[in-house]
Amino acid sequence: MERPLGIVTIHDPTAPCRMLAELPTATDIDCLLTISGHGAFSFKVVASDPGANKDTIKQGNLVVIRGAHAYIGIIGRIEEEHGVLEASGDSWASLLYERRVPLDVSYSNRAAGSIALQALQLVNGHNPTGFLPSPRNEPCGPFRGTFQAGGMYLGDALDDLADKVGQEWWLEQIVGRNRLQGFLHWGIRRGSDKSGSIHLTDGLHFTSSRYVQDILGATQSVQVVGGGTDVADRPSATQSGALQGATLSREKVEYLPSDEEIAVLSDAAQAALANPLVAAESLPLTINTKLDWRLIGPGDTITVILPDTYFGCVRRQVRILALQPDEAAGECDLAVEVLV
Repeated sequence: MERPLGIVTIHDPTAPCRMLAELPTATDIDCLLTISGHGAFSFKVVASDPGANKDTIKQGNLVVIRGAHAYIGIIGRIEEEHGVLEASGDSWASLLYERRVPLDVSYSNRAAGSIALQALQLVNGHNPTGFLPSPRNEPCGPFRGTFQAGGMYLGDALDDLADKVGQEWWLEQIVGRNRLQGFLHWGIRRGSDKSGSIHLTDGLHFTSSRYVQDILGATQSVQVVGGGTDVADRPSATQSGALQGATLSREKVEYLPSDEEIAVLSDAAQAALANPLVAAESLPLTINTKLDWRLIGPGDTITVILPDTYFGCVRRQVRILALQPDEAAGECDLAVEVLV
């Protein structure tokens, strides 16, 4: 399947619908799309390109890269060497980490999505970000207690709130030749479960893959410390399988301050080790054009099959955390979270 190498246009940051220039000579186009909205980009353009001038290639202007995926970034750095300009910067989402929520703003017992979008509206009222509340927002469950957002950068406040309630936020962008629109969306989970329909197989879809099992940090012993007047005097019980009583780098310490009985502490230690040991898995991938990259995006869940490895046939559902397409080379790097 033939793909565009990426079409680069420059837009006015104060009026995002206004395109300032299109750069047909742009090369070495690179962009990183992540589940959180963070990311970076870079491209090169010959200085003789009619669209490359001091009004277009300058810090603060918006860059739109349209290829298999659409990407919007803000020019932050410009370098010139031998008549070639290199522009680079962060994603449009970086603005959310430069705008502060007004002081003394707090929310009590409100839906997390409602808190997020109201914080965005407050920030936009003082210094517009270019993003609007998504019309498809999911309020989700309430945040119990009081959430203090005042004085925080909006992006940090959104990250903190998402961690507290186990939900996610992301940016949705409408990108056209003369139209840019960004929306902040709050929901339970970004992306779709495509594991039943999209199967990537080693030898067909992968240029490279690396499957890793790692148990670093796994608990080998548990020490439970009970009540007492002084920490040094508290009775403890240690259960460690074949290793008895050793203090290990993989030891887990738990405190039951109201209990002093050795039998109680020993039972608690044994219970903490009852879960079976499961190795942490990682699986960085580089895929080729056998898969249409437009079918997947950050947050989506797909199935990956490695039929012939040291570990036997490895079949895993993975969630895409980031994509970094290289359209010129016909490859796309994926960072994924291994689910099952």
